[in-house]
Amino acid sequence: MKLLFTLLLISFTSLLIGQGTPGTVDVSVTTLPNGIDFSPKHVLAIWIEDGSGNFIKTLKLNADKRKEYLYTWNNKSSGNTTDATTGATLGSHTTHSVSWNCTNTSGVVVDDGNYSLRVEYTSEHAQGPITSIGFSKAADELTFQPTDETYFIDMDLVYTPESTSGISNNSISYNLSAYPVPATEQLFIDITLPSSRQTSIKIYQSDMRLVNIIWDGEITSGSHQFSWNLNSTKGAKVAAGTYFVVISGVNMLSTRQIVVQ
Repeated sequence: MKLLFTLLLISFTSLLIGQGTPGTVDVSVTTLPNGIDFSPKHVLAIWIEDGSGNFIKTLKLNADKRKEYLYTWNNKSSGNTTDATTGATLGSHTTHSVSWNCTNTSGVVVDDGNYSLRVEYTSEHAQGPITSIGFSKAADELTFQPTDETYFIDMDLVYTPESTSGISNNSISYNLSAYPVPATEQLFIDITLPSSRQTSIKIYQSDMRLVNIIWDGEITSGSHQFSWNLNSTKGAKVAAGTYFVVISGVNMLSTRQIVVQ
């Protein structure tokens, strides 16, 4: 499943939380053979791009003499493998686990915003299968599992910022979680506040269209749970796709990306 997240929401969030949150993105993906030419032998590249498709960093490259046939990676990276894990051509397909420390090739933590992890392999002297896993890098933790594809399965992405306890804006720290991911029947939203305050909890599609208002009013101090029934929004089941839970109030703003199946 290829996910695309709107820059507008991330830009709005960044006004309050700032940019360049340090953290770690851990990803695992299993590749499957396509049965072409030299299959199951193949060369492979895994790298990070920003929301505009600009190359950020190569995470893994398994290729020796035939890396030139990783056309997309070469076009994006110009062959840059700074800090990447490198190895020889692969003789069989397997699960790849990689981590990104949210820095570019210069070792600088990149701005918060939209990013994608891209995986490409080829078993021939031609463009091979490629996939993208989109995600939002901000001050909030993120976990999701994209839908299996023809040549890429068991994909899993976990983004962990240095602080996962919500946003601290010099006056309030709070805890927030939204689960399960993916959601099928009902989504639960847990929030813990240190003091009472006016708070809104809203659901947006990835194009910033408002889908539902879960709560808009005062929430007292302590822990509270809210829910979103995916079978009864405006009388119809919520369509599968990517959504954002946006929590806002005085000195607080958080987003949680969710996937509905």
